[in-house]
Amino acid sequence: MEKNGLKIMKVNIRYLIILLAILTVLPLEAFAQQRITERGTPNFRKVGVHRGNQARTVFTNYGVIAQPGTEGPRGAWRYDANGYVGDVSPLVGLRLPIKDYRRGQNPPDGIPDTIYTVIITPVDRPGGGEGGGGGSYTFEPIPGFADPFTKEVGKGVAMSHQPDTWPPFWPDYPDWTYSGDPIIIDGKDITPQVDWNGFFGRGQLNADQESYFWMDDFKDQETRLLYDFVSDTNDINRTGQSIQVSVRGLQWSNFLAQDVIFWLYNIKNDGTENYDQAVFGVLVGTYVGVETPEWNDDVSFFDIREAITYTWDFDRYISPSANPKWLPDPTQVGYIAYAFLESPGNEYDGIDNDADNDKGYDCFSPFATKFVEADFNPRTVQAGQKLVLINKDTYQRTVFTMPNDTVTVYSMGVPFFLQPGVTQLAEGNFNQQTSEVNPNAIDGIDNDLDGLIDESYLVHYRVLKIDRTGQVPLVLIDQLAPVMYKDLAGNLGTTDKMLDESRSDLVDNDCDWAAEFDDVGADGKAGTNDTGEGDGIPTPGEPNFDATDVDESDQIGLTSFQYFVPAGDITMSDDFDMWRRMKPGFFQVPRSIVNNVAIRGEDGDFIYGSGYFPLLAGKTERFSLALAFGADFPAVLKTKQIAQTIYNANYNFPKPPEKPTVTAVAGDRKVTLYWDRVAEESVDPTLRVKDFEGYKIYKGTDPDLSDALLITDFSGNRVFYKPIAQFDLINGVKGLFVPSATLYELTSGAPFYLGSDNGVQNFYVDNDVINGRTYYYAVVAYDRGDATKDIFPSENTRFISKDALGQISTDINTVAIIPNAPVAGYVPPASGLPAVRQSGYSNVTPYYEVLDPTRVLEKNY
Repeated sequence: MEKNGLKIMKVNIRYLIILLAILTVLPLEAFAQQRITERGTPNFRKVGVHRGNQARTVFTNYGVIAQPGTEGPRGAWRYDANGYVGDVSPLVGLRLPIKDYRRGQNPPDGIPDTIYTVIITPVDRPGGGEGGGGGSYTFEPIPGFADPFTKEVGKGVAMSHQPDTWPPFWPDYPDWTYSGDPIIIDGKDITPQVDWNGFFGRGQLNADQESYFWMDDFKDQETRLLYDFVSDTNDINRTGQSIQVSVRGLQWSNFLAQDVIFWLYNIKNDGTENYDQAVFGVLVGTYVGVETPEWNDDVSFFDIREAITYTWDFDRYISPSANPKWLPDPTQVGYIAYAFLESPGNEYDGIDNDADNDKGYDCFSPFATKFVEADFNPRTVQAGQKLVLINKDTYQRTVFTMPNDTVTVYSMGVPFFLQPGVTQLAEGNFNQQTSEVNPNAIDGIDNDLDGLIDESYLVHYRVLKIDRTGQVPLVLIDQLAPVMYKDLAGNLGTTDKMLDESRSDLVDNDCDWAAEFDDVGADGKAGTNDTGEGDGIPTPGEPNFDATDVDESDQIGLTSFQYFVPAGDITMSDDFDMWRRMKPGFFQVPRSIVNNVAIRGEDGDFIYGSGYFPLLAGKTERFSLALAFGADFPAVLKTKQIAQTIYNANYNFPKPPEKPTVTAVAGDRKVTLYWDRVAEESVDPTLRVKDFEGYKIYKGTDPDLSDALLITDFSGNRVFYKPIAQFDLINGVKGLFVPSATLYELTSGAPFYLGSDNGVQNFYVDNDVINGRTYYYAVVAYDRGDATKDIFPSENTRFISKDALGQISTDINTVAIIPNAPVAGYVPPASGLPAVRQSGYSNVTPYYEVLDPTRVLEKNY
């Protein structure tokens, strides 16, 4: 079917892999954590690299993605050299509580001040940076969320697949210890002291790669020095605005998620001051090609309906003189999209910002009504009229009946002088001549006393975007999209559970918590008999409830896109200008876009944002960013839509089997691989079945295994690696996986070969090698998928990397090895001989084969 000009595919919501809601795992953020009292410091800055699928990037624990380029790929796709990003970093804008502040060296003047601050990162970019006295007024990492002594290139941030990067204890869960088996990688014991602090729970490794760190704005001393602003009266020595941010990166090797990295941000007001206006944003430095001068022909645009911004290279060509390492050739250049999967929510404005109140829920019927055009017309106050007053601290509403006399009332701390038949009230009304709305639609005040805060004709009723940069106004979007609202005067919609829903209101707003599956207690794990387990009611930390349910947030979506040329046309230390750039409703179209078509490339960057909303003391708001890649715009849009549905399912979809631990033995013109059977006995934690099907062995002469990336989808894009050997169970499951029409479309017809029923074995000898040359191998276990449930087969990741110093890092299922001839006089242990029985009885004579001669220490075993 089609909706708003876009083709929408009908999918099996119950079973489609990316929409599975079988919540056997859950986010940990809901658990009863310790309050973090450690403060951010540049002395704990660390770098990490995500490369859990075809998207890979370097990043830091102070919030910057795609930097530093000396320690890893810069927002790359498929190959490390194929970088698309100069920098990506979060922005948090706040309006400080309005009062009389000291301004510089001047004493307070008795006049209330409106002051804005935008917290930035210490990003290395044109126009970046803010600080004084040699310090940086930016986010800095909070110590303790990584091993303090890990200092390898591109390896320092705590990551789930690198236990040696985990701290000796987690600051948010200091009582945890390690409860798993010893971990041996490359013959080295790296068993940690603590369980992994996962998004899905303690010790949960649902994602193939997950990173985790905290940062705060303690070093952002500007508001203290200039205005004597104290954000935390419980700690007067605390500078900044008391904003703490926990950050996670998530990657899956699953085919449907292989072109995306998810970034999750929990932003908490940890102080005592309320911020009645806040905005979250992302600053993006575009750099497709990541080598000079490839920055000068980029194009960027946005799509409000899809809540994405995206960038591509105008001539779809990377000059070999700029980046000679681009693979497979200079014309193979894709798109990158920056998607808002989850935006902050506004549970206080009385408006259904995410338009989900009328989607249909079994537990309630909506009573609210949708906005009509007349709702935005100015109105004259009349005697007997019902008005709504709002408490500025609690947002509680009180209905007030207008008397037949002048009166002064207070709403949100603002006085309103009302005279019946004379006083006119308006908010967010539309000006036909300018195509603009009343500026009071973004002031955080209920100006028309209807109980709704900042309702806007252009946001909540009609989406209309007009480019007036040219001689003739150009209509970009004109879409009627009214949302519901609480009519407090008419008592309509005041009990609707998905209107002003919240992930902290202790209400199962969308009624999807099920005791049969979800009553597992606050730690999210059944059988521990912890708080709330088996009590028949939802408990914070359980699946499908509050913080663990992404639907229980009244998300406000993408509200601004500010494009600027050149990249240095910005001063990040200018708080007022940065606040202006994230103003809701500010959608600036690049001059390089004419009639929605790019006419040239240029050196332009952009900021996109989501706001305004209140960020009260002690409250946490969230946003989720996805870096999504695709060969062209339709492909990157599909990647984004898949990422959105993965997010909507709380990131829950079937996992591949456990990774086998592989050992490689170098021989004379041969390499022997052997591995354990742990994959064959593993249970998918989502489907709760043993679905192991077989092993594939990949081989390459570079860490990306690019020699093996040969299998294409129906568009000709290389999507799968071709194995040099494959072994699978003798169970009748063989040949190509046959998906449904829906899954075939989603996967672009990518073929997945399930095997030939040749039987499973746990070793392989590769005789097609040359002595002295380095070879890279990956042994991946894969499952069989389920075509009847639209579940595509999945296999393990293939993590291998080489840093700038030439050091090679591998995972438990990958190896790098150099075959060589043995030293003169070496006599290998006998092999292929019959075993001699020492005791017992049997009619069978077993023969033994020596796979790893280095392990043969004695003659008798």
